[in-house]
Amino acid sequence: MLDFQQYFSYNEVFDFIKNNQILFTVFITILILKMKEISKVNIYLSGIVYFSGTFFHEMAHYIMALITTFRLPGRISLFPKYEIVNGRRVIALGYVEVKNSSLNILNAFPIGMAPLLLLYLAYIVSKYFFIYYGIWFEVGIIAYILQSFLMATLIINSVPSRADFILASSRGSLYFYITLISIFITYLLFQK
Repeated sequence: MLDFQQYFSYNEVFDFIKNNQILFTVFITILILKMKEISKVNIYLSGIVYFSGTFFHEMAHYIMALITTFRLPGRISLFPKYEIVNGRRVIALGYVEVKNSSLNILNAFPIGMAPLLLLYLAYIVSKYFFIYYGIWFEVGIIAYILQSFLMATLIINSVPSRADFILASSRGSLYFYITLISIFITYLLFQK
């Protein structure tokens, strides 16, 4: 049996991870993406691998729908299921049901693009994780692995899905926000 302690001590590994946090986060991100690619074969394995990311992604939709429609969204699912799309069997990871009568030009885009807010949450985790973690626990290798895992999960799952883009462009919401942002940028560029 291979004994890693004769080659690397705990302190050497800890110092490497601590001093190369970005590299370690990239490694964890690649590892998660590879696990996701492999898990697409089996719906149950997908459910386990994708669960934490699906939770954050769908909660972003849920919270934004709650804020912008002033009512509780319908059902929420965090577990994968098979769907037929264009004759192909694919795994749908989760969804938040928002009634069509609740959608309008002002809220369809923010609800659809809500997962992009996970990028800000990843920034918050990178900036403040050790401050709050250190209050209750001793900071060690596990803390760095947990922080890297959280950041990687949030970044990977901040990407809106195809269904998210369809929702964002419904009711003319996408064009409304593009126009609004264009007017704002034009105002900033040409103010005296």
